[in-house]
Amino acid sequence: MKGTLVPVVVLPRYTSLLGGGTFTTVPVDVSEYSAATLTLWRGYTALGGSFTAYFEDSHDALEWTVLNGSGSDPGANASVIVRFDLSRRWLRARVVLASTDSATCWVVGALEERVEG
Repeated sequence: MKGTLVPVVVLPRYTSLLGGGTFTTVPVDVSEYSAATLTLWRGYTALGGSFTAYFEDSHDALEWTVLNGSGSDPGANASVIVRFDLSRRWLRARVVLASTDSATCWVVGALEERVEG
């Protein structure tokens, strides 16, 4: 039996990340949910550099485990859907940009409520 789907915004539309480096979102408590289905969109990178988004979970919001392997990049002005099971309390997104680049992106989707039984 599937649980109710609850909308979630992990990274608001349209978030611009400037100057390259690593950017992380505020952790979201997902202990009441069993799975996530998220849409990641990004525009063009200003300098054509690399863009990689990682989705991570954690028991304590200190030590993080990557949920989507080597990361996701939908490509310029495109989106990709990522789905994964949730087993830890916290969820966050981490975006890594090339050293001096910038990009606009967003992540929205749904969390599936945990069903007992």
